[in-house]
Amino acid sequence: MENLSTLRAKAGLSVTELARRAGVNAGSISRIERGMQSPSLATALQIATVLAVDVAEINFVGRND
Repeated sequence: MENLSTLRAKAGLSVTELARRAGVNAGSISRIERGMQSPSLATALQIATVLAVDVAEINFVGRND
């Protein structure tokens, strides 16, 4: 399981680009990455789809670094 910011970086996406592709606000992505907001199930699934990973592979509980 990897944190969202790591997976996003591996995909070569900026916060803005991930947000655009997932159909969510860039501020929400930023807050999710910092552990200040938990994504809804729908948002988590959209993010996983964009990153081409299973939603279970994403650690949405703040940063690990």
